[in-house]
Amino acid sequence: MRFAHRTIIALATLVLVAFSSVSPSTAQVSSVRQDTAADYRVSVIVGSQINLVSSQSRVPIQVRNLYPEDVRVFLVVQPTALWLTMPKLTEVRVPAQTTINATVPISAIANGDSELKVRLISFSGVSLGDAVWLKIHVERGLEPLLLGGFISIVVVLGAVGGLRMSRRRKLEAGK
Repeated sequence: MRFAHRTIIALATLVLVAFSSVSPSTAQVSSVRQDTAADYRVSVIVGSQINLVSSQSRVPIQVRNLYPEDVRVFLVVQPTALWLTMPKLTEVRVPAQTTINATVPISAIANGDSELKVRLISFSGVSLGDAVWLKIHVERGLEPLLLGGFISIVVVLGAVGGLRMSRRRKLEAGK
């Protein structure tokens, strides 16, 4: 029985090879399936350019999960510029059929434009799809200027309001 089964399989393989234009070595290679990015239902979503106005902050990265259950993956972020530092791996838990903003700490020691190579990997180290490139613009000295400008506007408005109130009280007291 076992011999007959093997003989039938061998004859079927010979018939397929004989009547197709594919050689036996190519037939074996083509039967191996390569996973593509479309096979994975967890992915990083490319957004607009990220503007960083501080020397230290957290970069938001959108991760979408289309599976019907929660997924835990590693977010791998690699900056192209040496003046940006961030952890290589960040664990992310994405609830079922949602999109979340995963935040990754970042530190910058200079200003300029750069890119972040972002990809997802499973806990076993399997890459989940292709890498995504995110653009980032850093103006690390801008935060103190913006804060100082905001504080000065509040002080000026408070002073003008105080002067108006004191004038109004003097006018009402003079009547």
